Amino acid sequence: MDGLGVALGRKPLIAPDLKAGRLVVPFDFTMSSEFAYYLVYPPEAIRRRKIKAFRDWLVTLAETAPAQATAKAA
Repeated sequence: MDGLGVALGRKPLIAPDLKAGRLVVPFDFTMSSEFAYYLVYPPEAIRRRKIKAFRDWLVTLAETAPAQATAKAA
């Protein structure tokens, strides 16, 4: 962001900075990743309202992120 070099980033995580102009894409090149994130919690924890709300929010975000990244790349 301060003109100090080049970094690799996942589009859903850097999209706000790209949109705001704080970051730029220096090359017309993208790569796919085989990595994944996992949300792990004890089964009984889902009965806690805050845990369920966080899980639901995170799942919604994850479901929409690939569509946003694809739409921006097109």
